[in-house]
Amino acid sequence: MVNYPATGYDTARLAVGDLDGDSRADVVALNYQTADVSVLPGNGDGTLQAGTDYSVGGNPISVVVGDLNRDRGG
Repeated sequence: MVNYPATGYDTARLAVGDLDGDSRADVVALNYQTADVSVLPGNGDGTLQAGTDYSVGGNPISVVVGDLNRDRGG
């Protein structure tokens, strides 16, 4: 098991998807207590890079990923 401390405090939900178009799975972790999400880019070998936190405000309860601007099909 690998601990990724950049995922913030009280991680409640995870979503996986290719967020940056590099054909590698990236992870989005919802941090309930700090009301932010951590984005951890995938390396393509099952490991992840250091995460970046983004504030989402309020009391987030779930996270999903998708192609919002239709630049990769769909």
